[in-house]
Amino acid sequence: DMPASWEEAKRLVEERFPNSEISHSSLNTNSNYGVGANEIPNSAFNGKSSLVYFVFPEYVTKIGSSAFNGTLLSGALIIPDDVVEIGNSAFQSTNITSLQLPHNLKVLGSRVFFQCSSLSGTLSLPESLESIGEYCFYECAMLSGTLTIPSKLKVIPYGCFSRCVGFTGDLIIPEGVEEIESQAFSGCFGLNGRLVLPNSLHVIGAWAFSECSFQGELYIPKNIKAFFISKLVIAS
Repeated sequence: DMPASWEEAKRLVEERFPNSEISHSSLNTNSNYGVGANEIPNSAFNGKSSLVYFVFPEYVTKIGSSAFNGTLLSGALIIPDDVVEIGNSAFQSTNITSLQLPHNLKVLGSRVFFQCSSLSGTLSLPESLESIGEYCFYECAMLSGTLTIPSKLKVIPYGCFSRCVGFTGDLIIPEGVEEIESQAFSGCFGLNGRLVLPNSLHVIGAWAFSECSFQGELYIPKNIKAFFISKLVIAS
């Protein structure tokens, strides 16, 4: 069962891992998503290398930046459905092996799952997702299958999926995406199907698709204002 509060969750972790020196940051009740919304504080367990297990309290809506960065958190990570925002580097370099993101998630910060080298299986990004940060899934090399991009995203940022070598098949960028930043998909050489770009796309950054293995014809959308080849900028 989920603990009823942040304090209860912290107590359970302290009992199981007495040497973890857990941060005593207080529960933040002034979330951007309403007074009284529960948050896992920024850097709550940052660098606590003995932490390998965590039970989320009920009604958490935000996981703060670097909350679990540098821990040995492992196994399946199932983030509660009430979470709408995950801060920068929240799970960076942890040992999680699978991931279930909440259906109502709106914001994924930068480097959230940066170099989670044990993270495997398919990646299911919720359709509710509106923003994703730089290097969010950088070098998550064991992720596999088809990558589906949510339609509410406007920007696919710098290095977001770089070196995710296990993705395969087509990559279809949905209508609504306006910019693909530099190195967004660089090193994804498992992507060996079609690359489909939307008419809403305006800018493609340098090396955005470098070392990918796409096949077939490529249609350049008519609304492209600039795309970058190495250090050369080509503008329409």
